[in-house]
Parts: sequence; C-alpha cells; structure tokens
Amino acid sequence: MTSVEYVRMICKERGIAVSKLESDLGFGNGYLNPKKLKKLPLEKAMDISEYLKIDVFTLIDDEDTKALLSSDEPTYKIPVLGRVAAGIPISAIEEILDWEELPKYMKNQGTFFGLRIKGDSMEPGICNGDTVIVKEQSNAEDGQIVIALVNGDDGVCKRLKLYENGTIALMSDNPAYPPMYFNSTEVDNVPVRIVGVVKELRRKF
Repeated sequence: MTSVEYVRMICKERGIAVSKLESDLGFGNGYLNPKKLKKLPLEKAMDISEYLKIDVFTLIDDEDTKALLSSDEPTYKIPVLGRVAAGIPISAIEEILDWEELPKYMKNQGTFFGLRIKGDSMEPGICNGDTVIVKEQSNAEDGQIVIALVNGDDGVCKRLKLYENGTIALMSDNPAYPPMYFNSTEVDNVPVRIVGVVKELRRKF
C-alpha cells in the first residue's frame, strides 16, 4: 500500500471526504489520486500528518527520507515570537518568548519562525498558548492556515479561503468567530498581507 492509498484509507475509516482534506490543505481537487501520485512530497506528508494527527513516518515511502528524519542530524533553533507586527521585519522583532528546534534539513526549505497563539479562534485544533511553526512567505493556497496582518494590526492566525473574483476570507476554525471577508480592492487598501503559512503545531504541557 502506498502512502497515498494509506491516506485515503484513513479518511474512509474516519468518515473524512478526501476532497475535503485536499481543499482544507490547499492541494487542489484530485491531488491524492493514487493512479497519478505514487509518493507524497515530504512537505505534503507533514501537512497531512498534522491534519489527520498521524505519524508522518507512515506517509513516507522513500527510505532515504525516513533515514534523514530519524537520524541524529543536528538541529537548529528558531525564535518563538509573541507577536508579528506590520512594518517590523520578523528578523528584527525582539519579543522572543522561547526557542524551538527544527531538523537541520529544513534550513534549506525556507525561513521559519515560531508564534505563540493567543485566544481560542482556531480551536479545537490550535489552542490558546500553543506554538505554531510558520514558514515565512507572502502567498498561500486555498485552505492553508496562515499568519496575516490586517490593517496594520498584529498578525492573526486564520484559515485562508480564496474566491475566483479575488475576494479572500480569513476563517476561524472556532464557529463562534465569523469569517473576515475582503474583496480585491480591500486586500490592497486595508491592507491584508500574508506573512507566513503554518506548517506545524507544538504544544507543551
């Protein structure tokens, strides 16, 4: 059984539509077609493992990648920030609450930082006090969880929804919080700016 077939099996067992997983993670409709996709890229495997709360090793077919993940390769540290603010480069923010370690190989995949979550708008998946590992980037795909700056305020953690007419929505997973909609003009004028995509959740007890 390939990793793609395994993901589809887990979805079936849990009553999760594969199309919903694809949409929520921004993969595109039909991405997890076992006839077309034989191996999951590492980044996609990590996204799915977090979404389904399963061990990422069960989603990796390549033995070299498994060996890399399980090795004692040195790690590097990234700062955990208490806020991301407009006009302040992430590298210049001094409010460092903690440090997290990432595998050394991730250093070649982009710039990462940690962010301490405040509030309950992304519950039940992401809770107040959790730390999310964020890949710094200015764009994102539909369904991804992003850190966005709105109207110069501190960054918010929301799920991104894209519409064909250029409208976007920043969605809370907690239904108690209504979506924030912005048309294409408002995205430029408010402004709304994506600063990163959430790649991992870390919770300490």
